[in-house]
Amino acid sequence: MRTDVPLLTKRDFINGLSCPKRLYLAKFHRELETPPDEGSRARMADGNDIGAMARLMFPGGVLIEASGPDALLATEAMMQEAHTLFEAQFVSGGRSVRVDILQRDGDGWRLLEVKSSKQPGEKEKVKTHHLYDVAFQVLVLREAGVNVKSANLC
Repeated sequence: MRTDVPLLTKRDFINGLSCPKRLYLAKFHRELETPPDEGSRARMADGNDIGAMARLMFPGGVLIEASGPDALLATEAMMQEAHTLFEAQFVSGGRSVRVDILQRDGDGWRLLEVKSSKQPGEKEKVKTHHLYDVAFQVLVLREAGVNVKSANLC
């Protein structure tokens, strides 16, 4: 029986909402996971491109390129200096997130989650899983001691 529990990422959380079995397999039996198909890979590439374009809207922002523990250290250091961070990483309560855009707002921070899907029309609603995505990030940041003053979808 496994005694180590892997961190829960926001992707895990969202996937687990739609299919708990998928979450379990992703965390404990990764070898059974189906590799992404061509369409999924294309959407991921589009998401990366959209993220890069969104960063252009915030000149002077700092991209946290490190991963793992180094990303946590880089995020902590840059929060002391930078006005805007891209891909800042936080871990709290067994959960991990990377925030698309984190912008200083007075004595706190504004979280911006970038999505590549279209803006909802007049009679359409924001996708529920996008709201859960933002809520998960706010939870982790607040538990990590970050004063999140607002959170938005872009």
